[in-house]
Formats: sequence, structure tokens, C-alpha cells
Amino acid sequence: MTSNDLFDLASRKGHNVIYFDLPESKSLSIDDGACYIGLDISLARIEEKECLAHEMGHCEYGGFYNRYSPFDIREKAERRANKWSFLHLVPIGEIKTAIQRGFCNPWELAEYFDVSDKFMVGALAFYKEACGVNFSC
Repeated sequence: MTSNDLFDLASRKGHNVIYFDLPESKSLSIDDGACYIGLDISLARIEEKECLAHEMGHCEYGGFYNRYSPFDIREKAERRANKWSFLHLVPIGEIKTAIQRGFCNPWELAEYFDVSDKFMVGALAFYKEACGVNFSC
């Protein structure tokens, strides 16, 4: 999924994407009857794509938390947002296809999917933990 695909999906779902200065967090999302996604104005292309996918995950799963509530579990909401981003940016079937084509190392897969090495390593770990899949050539 490309950045343009993500922006189109956000628009179709009624999620509002807004750019402003977020130097510390880089991105955030809130639900105020509608989902609002804030992206830092200085994000690089791949970073923007990954942040948008992560925040879309919060919007799509309804995974928001209130830091003042003892009932909200931040890690659960973050894990669900990461899951959404992994499933949409690097789908398991497409990883298998890329490996069959000879893209075996995480950095090669990252280039193939146009994501960062860190994101790809996280996705591979997620699929291993969630699905028991070990990717190798």
C-alpha cells in the first residue's frame, strides 16, 4: 500500500489528516466523533507513510486511550495500531511472494515494500509471534 492509497483510504473513511508541528511524537490521532490524524510537518516520505498507517490503525480499530484512565491499556492500543499498519503495508502473502523472488534479508524486504528497516523487523516479529511464520529463503 502506498502513501497515496493510505490518504485515499483515510478520506473514504472520513478520517481527517492534518499537518502541524509535532517534533516529539511525530504523529497522533484522536477520536472526537470523527477521527483526526495529526502528522508532523517535517516527516520524511517513508516515515510519513508509517506514521499515517499506524494512526489509521488507531482510527480503524477504535484503539484510543486516555492516559488518566486506569482502565485503558496503552500497550494494547499501540499493538493493535501496529497490527493494522503491518497488515496493510506489508501483508503476509506479499512477504512470502517477495521472499520467493529472492528478497531474503529484512533490509531487502524493507526496500521492496518501501518501509524502514525498523518497521520491517517489527512486521516480521509480529507475523512470527501472531502466526508462527518464520520467513527465510
